[in-house]
Amino acid sequence: MGVATTLAVVAAVGAVYSASEQRKAGKKAEKIAEENAQAQEAEAAEGLRRKTLDDNRIRGVAAARMAASGITSEGTAGNVLSSMEVEQGKQTAWSQLASKSRASIIRSEGSLAKKSAYGQSIGTATSAFSSMAGYVK
Repeated sequence: MGVATTLAVVAAVGAVYSASEQRKAGKKAEKIAEENAQAQEAEAAEGLRRKTLDDNRIRGVAAARMAASGITSEGTAGNVLSSMEVEQGKQTAWSQLASKSRASIIRSEGSLAKKSAYGQSIGTATSAFSSMAGYVK
């Protein structure tokens, strides 16, 4: 085996190793993205829990103030409390949707990073073997 052939084989082995590392990096990026998406979901769930408690407190305070003023929860006062509950529900639903969207985007970014790394690894290996083909006869 000549020097050129030996160098080509060494370069090919290095390229295979590099391609393997690129694939590992892609898998790791996807795993990290999944962990980040799960953290986003957990954070959103806690935020929702706190918001629900706060919404209930706000409606309770409003009802208590109305009652302390001698206003019954019928008619306009009841409509106000009902409207508050409906609006708070809409805000909660929007927050849930936004959180799911953020988690989905994070996951998509991880998937794209993995696909990109896989593509790069194929390019690295192909380039190495193409170069090696020119030296080995």
